[in-house]
Amino acid sequence: MNKLHISDDARQDLVEIKQYIAEDLDSPSAAAQTVKGILKGITRLKEQSGIGAPLSSIVPVESEYRFLV
Repeated sequence: MNKLHISDDARQDLVEIKQYIAEDLDSPSAAAQTVKGILKGITRLKEQSGIGAPLSSIVPVESEYRFLV
């Protein structure tokens, strides 16, 4: 199985995204759905690592890492 690392900063971003949508936009259900969709994409990237874009497409570095936007 592929390894997947979610940084502490990324985890905090998810918390803040959910909080912003739930509180500032007054939509708790949209907040939950948004974070759920992001986590689903992360899981897909772990299970099917070839679906993400290569990191080298945005930064000048040789790497096998991939990412989703």
